[in-house]
Amino acid sequence: MPRVDAPHRSDTHETRILVVDDSLMFRRFLSSQLKKEGYHVQDADNAESALERARLEPFDGFVVDLRMPGMDGIELCRELDQIRVQEGSCFVIVVVTAHEDSDDISRALEAGADDFITKSSELPVVKARIRGLLRRKQFEEENTRISDELRRTELETVKARAEAEARAAVAEELSRANQELEASNRRLRETQTQLIQSEKMASMGQLIAGIAHEINNPLAFVLTNIYNIQSWLKDVEVVVTPQLEGKLRDRFERIQPRLADVSLGLTRVKDLVLRLRTFSRLDEGEFKTVDVHENIDSVLMLLGYRLKPGSVKLVKEYGFSGWLDCFPGQLNQVVMNVVSNALDAVQGIADPTITIRTGRVEGDFLLTVEDNGPGIPEDAGRRVFEPFFTTKAAGQGTGLGMAISQRIVQAHRGQIRFQSSPPAGTRFEIRIPLDLGEQLKQRGGDHGDGRDTGQGAPRR
Repeated sequence: MPRVDAPHRSDTHETRILVVDDSLMFRRFLSSQLKKEGYHVQDADNAESALERARLEPFDGFVVDLRMPGMDGIELCRELDQIRVQEGSCFVIVVVTAHEDSDDISRALEAGADDFITKSSELPVVKARIRGLLRRKQFEEENTRISDELRRTELETVKARAEAEARAAVAEELSRANQELEASNRRLRETQTQLIQSEKMASMGQLIAGIAHEINNPLAFVLTNIYNIQSWLKDVEVVVTPQLEGKLRDRFERIQPRLADVSLGLTRVKDLVLRLRTFSRLDEGEFKTVDVHENIDSVLMLLGYRLKPGSVKLVKEYGFSGWLDCFPGQLNQVVMNVVSNALDAVQGIADPTITIRTGRVEGDFLLTVEDNGPGIPEDAGRRVFEPFFTTKAAGQGTGLGMAISQRIVQAHRGQIRFQSSPPAGTRFEIRIPLDLGEQLKQRGGDHGDGRDTGQGAPRR
């Protein structure tokens, strides 16, 4: 029968001792003496009864007579020791013998006894031996308790550390996921805005091309008729003029200059339409060889409302001669963005000036746009090409102009950079390889959209 575990007791609990001896007189004597020491003492007159009680209730110590009828003390020690091992108990076993026989004592100790005393020993010695063993038992129990506590604390520490590390790993993973999500959202916003901007530019190019086409046809008709009228007037002028007098003759003589003024005005309109058609290449993604100055002038023409005489001084120093392989619509967009920023920079300053130069440097086409504005502060300069960064007021800029320009130039395998030393103005420099067409052909002829894809070699 399994022993019923007693509730947990503190170090000052009442110590329970079971005295096992077939001698009633000795049991009563020893029990009474141990009770005087403050122990709770019970007794049993045989080993079988003691073993049964040991399995039912807890004891701190057993005082066992070595020689008893039935199961002797040595066998009882062996059974008690087995219980002690199985249950992890710390109770002590003291063997009592009437004669100090070394063989019996040796057998008892081997069976699990912790100590032995003779019945002839002085009572103080008996008490001291039992007290010492019980104290050792308490120390062992305390050590066991402390060890268990340490193990539990260590396990809790390990568990807490593991949980903390797991939480840290989850937090780190969550932080990384949030950063990736934020970066993805930022790229998505950038791409979406860029698509909208590209659609706007493409729509504007289509609109401009349509308007230019609609204007060009009647304009050509009017110019042709003006030319014919001027020719006819020259034929009749010789005959009619001598016959006219006074006011009528004066009016007739004014017809030819007036027609010349009309022709000049219509010629300007024709030139404007031509430049509009050039700028309308914005809706074309085809790689071409173009007159880059014609493209620049078409952009400046569209910005003409901001370049009126007396508002901004525009200096053009075109030193480049030849043709450039590029995506003309995209190049127009870069020029538009850079020049527009320069115009914004010189607003409100005395003698605003923008200088546009072209040239050839180390096998590259070079375009510089320089203004005499207040310059770009250092903190803003580090973010010029950052998407959605703008120093303009809300609603006046998307912050994508320079980011898109940088991507376009990089797609042309070129470079765009700037120099600024406030308040000495800003200089933007754009370089595009002159052999870009050859480079793209070596990559397989793909260059249709500015990212090495498209429709064959450049053409004029």
